[in-house]
Amino acid sequence: MFIEIRNRYNNEAMIRGEYKDLKDAVEKNKYNLRNADLSYAHLFNVDCLHGDLENADLRGAKLRGADFRNVHANGCNLQGADCRDANFDGVDLLAANMRGGIFREVVFGDAAMRGCDCQGADFYEADLSGATLRGANLCGCDMTRCNLKSTNLLGANLRDANIEGCSFNEFTNVKRTILEGIKDLSQGIPKEHVHNAPDSGIEKVYVKTDVDMENKKEAINAKR
Repeated sequence: MFIEIRNRYNNEAMIRGEYKDLKDAVEKNKYNLRNADLSYAHLFNVDCLHGDLENADLRGAKLRGADFRNVHANGCNLQGADCRDANFDGVDLLAANMRGGIFREVVFGDAAMRGCDCQGADFYEADLSGATLRGANLCGCDMTRCNLKSTNLLGANLRDANIEGCSFNEFTNVKRTILEGIKDLSQGIPKEHVHNAPDSGIEKVYVKTDVDMENKKEAINAKR
């Protein structure tokens, strides 16, 4: 089968030749896929171990079960991609677009994800232990039962995210993390971890909940 992979920016052919299928072409050229247009590609269980997909376009791609361990994918576009059960352990995803993507049960251990835009993404039962999500946009994400042990969430935006059943430890960093809209703190970040985030330099991270607003109203009425 003749396969052609083009550059997402100038539409020039990057890879051309005979391969079994697109998956075969990607696996055999995984070190040379910078800026590749792989949008909406079907790449189930693709092996991209140690590959280079910096700034590649993987919008809407089917990547279930993919091996993205230690892949260099800074600036990659994974918007709406289906990555269920994939392995992103040690991946570089700085400033990647992951909006609306499906990352259920994906392993992101020690991943570099600083500045990622993950708004509305599905991280159900994902393993983000040791990952760096500094300044990431996690607004509205489903992070139910995620492993957030030793995760660096410094300055991340978790507004309206679902963090029910997540696991944390004393090294989970939530300094300057936006946590508004998380209604039940007991179902998410333990108070001792919020108030005593390691190296936080602050005494308390304020979480605005419906209960807080009701208490505030009662306090104001009491003063009157």
